[in-house]
Amino acid sequence: RSKGQQIKLKGFFTCQTDFVVYLLKCPCGLGYVGKTICDFKERVSQHKTSIRIFHME
Repeated sequence: RSKGQQIKLKGFFTCQTDFVVYLLKCPCGLGYVGKTICDFKERVSQHKTSIRIFHME
């Protein structure tokens, strides 16, 4: 896929959806592609906790 290309989703997704592939984009231009086994909301919470712990060290 190229940058800026839109992908049509097949189905309905919420924060409680599990087995999600996602892209987190940084303001610097870098991106992180991840996937979940747990629901998406839980995975985002895990990322936020990791960032908070990293900044405390």
